[in-house]
Amino acid sequence: MNKIDVSIIFATYNRSDYLRRTLEAMCELDREVLNVEFVIVDNNSTDDTRQVIDLFAQRLPLQHLFESRPGKNCALNHSLDTVELGEIVVFTDDDVVPRRDWLRQIVSACERWPEYDVFGGRIDVIWPAGVVIPKWASEIANIRAIGFAEDSRHKEAEPYMSGKHPAGPNFWVRRKAFNGGVRYDESIGPRPGQRWGMGSEAELLLRLAAGGRCALHVPDAVVGHHVQASLLDPRNMLKRFIRLGRGEPHLHSVPDPEQLMQHPWRWRMRRMVAMIWHLIRFCCTRLCRDECIRMDEATRALRLFAYHREALSMSWYKTKARTLKDKDPASTDDCVTVEDIGQSHAKVQVSEDHE
Repeated sequence: MNKIDVSIIFATYNRSDYLRRTLEAMCELDREVLNVEFVIVDNNSTDDTRQVIDLFAQRLPLQHLFESRPGKNCALNHSLDTVELGEIVVFTDDDVVPRRDWLRQIVSACERWPEYDVFGGRIDVIWPAGVVIPKWASEIANIRAIGFAEDSRHKEAEPYMSGKHPAGPNFWVRRKAFNGGVRYDESIGPRPGQRWGMGSEAELLLRLAAGGRCALHVPDAVVGHHVQASLLDPRNMLKRFIRLGRGEPHLHSVPDPEQLMQHPWRWRMRRMVAMIWHLIRFCCTRLCRDECIRMDEATRALRLFAYHREALSMSWYKTKARTLKDKDPASTDDCVTVEDIGQSHAKVQVSEDHE
């Protein structure tokens, strides 16, 4: 086999314990005859992250970058702008444990399916040790997928359906996908002060899909993904779904964008009604004794409540910006109308079960 250049890129921030375990697992990967480089971007960590990276510098062909600007996407863009990318660019997280043949399966998939430019692998959950796993965390598929980034439902390789995309801990793209300066959106994703803090990879992958780059799920390329013990607290999981809902109007589209453009006040009234409806749904879940049903319904209700609330907030903010722009035509501020909101990110509508 000819040598294949593979760049493995991930950002890290103040999680040196997880990082140590991840790098230890990376050392065990089958890299024979593969030309691999590990690119780790320290996103201004204040713990012993640097010392951990230095510890593995003699064991792995790694490049250590530093990005002081807060935000995962800032860190990933820094790597894309700095390093010489391999033919295959793999993105993962600092809390994964790849199977030994992970790289071999990645390269094999790229050779076997040349018509695809984007790939996602299997992600299995690794539960924290010494912690009782709640029934809702282990049995509700929606929570396992969204809350813990599990992606293990498919047994055979198959394309992702429209609007679906690989999960952040285990996906890779051909280098040509970044031609023309394609980069992560730095206004999206985890960073201090971000109200919703999710969707880092989703926005990029949806944009690539909209540009015609098809994605394939490859179940044989496997990583385990550590679950943080804090996410087993129901309150923290509910907060995660609220952040998810807040992010969806930015990633996909506001609901019913045509009505927003034609009848903005009617559209806003519908959003308020939807918010009240889903808030009532959430309150009703408190009456359910079955913890799985209760958490499943609660997360769905809060996600849609936050989705409508954020969409409504976006419409008010953009309308105000347009008013300011009308008063001061010379202003260079980014002022976007309700028409722009309806037309932007028009990829996939968030499913709703009440409309």
